[in-house]
Amino acid sequence: MDALSSRMTKCGRCGSGGLLTKTYSCGTCARKVCDHCYVNDRGQALCLDCYPRIVEERKRKLLSDFSNQCPLCGAKGPLHVFNPVLFRDHTFRYDNGKPVPVYHGDLRFSANIACESCGNAIDDDSISKMKKAKRAELSGRYEDAARFYEELYFLEKARSLRERGRVSTVRHQHVDINHLLDQVRQGNLVVPYKCPNCQAGITINKDTSVDRLTNCPYCGSALVVSDIEKFLSSIL
Repeated sequence: MDALSSRMTKCGRCGSGGLLTKTYSCGTCARKVCDHCYVNDRGQALCLDCYPRIVEERKRKLLSDFSNQCPLCGAKGPLHVFNPVLFRDHTFRYDNGKPVPVYHGDLRFSANIACESCGNAIDDDSISKMKKAKRAELSGRYEDAARFYEELYFLEKARSLRERGRVSTVRHQHVDINHLLDQVRQGNLVVPYKCPNCQAGITINKDTSVDRLTNCPYCGSALVVSDIEKFLSSIL
């Protein structure tokens, strides 16, 4: 009986064992554990005590990298980590024509992280979009910036930038049209322009102001300042 007991193998974690029990050595604590207490589907080689402990350590490290602050909306937590996985890189060798994974290297950690405040997943793609949005905003490309913000669901920010873009465009058009009207005044020119709606002739001369070019004096339809700008630019 003593000789038989010496040949029996017990799991160092759950205590189960027998003559046919196969054990594996945990790569961290070195305990011999049974198949049920061993995680090695992606080359982890860890017992069921070490695996969750290391996952929690890596999760805390990931959150500390962001200082528990969302890099997208700037909110101070809470950030949530989900789908955490430990794994090792692998290559393949072929055994009787069948690929068999061969794991190597240090343990790696992969997980998804999301911000509760803005609801965004925090990953390389979303961080890249935020950088592009801020760069476009700083350079005055408001529509491009609004598009990136909208993709990240910052809808109020996108709306605000589009409104700023429209105001900037109108201001730019007024500056350009005033410059062209100054040329008309300086040259004492008389320029005939046709209303695109009723085809009536609208005279542009030294007395014409931008305010008088907002609506046709005959049919009342709205005139497009940018179209008048292009027309005057083509002839002056």
